[in-house]
Amino acid sequence: MFGTTAKIIENLMEEANEFCQEKFSKQAVLTSSRGEEARMGFGGNPTGSIEFRCGQSEKPSSASENLDTLMKLKSLLDSGAITQEEYDVQKKKLLGE
Repeated sequence: MFGTTAKIIENLMEEANEFCQEKFSKQAVLTSSRGEEARMGFGGNPTGSIEFRCGQSEKPSSASENLDTLMKLKSLLDSGAITQEEYDVQKKKLLGE
């Protein structure tokens, strides 16, 4: 799986969605992601990893948890690890829109 970090994370989320649909008939919800852009030399491929859950959380998130998650997502957006579209989707989920 090669490409930009954002593309790798997008592909991982697609796989997470397939897993959640198959096992629980639910959508995967991204809880965190991180990645590194390609570097010159040995091990120079971009990498990405995600954490997700299937379906909605069992307990409602507090406003401070949502703010913390939104700040993490903004940091990922600013670093190029996620796209503006991915950020907007997650932001809408957090804000219940």
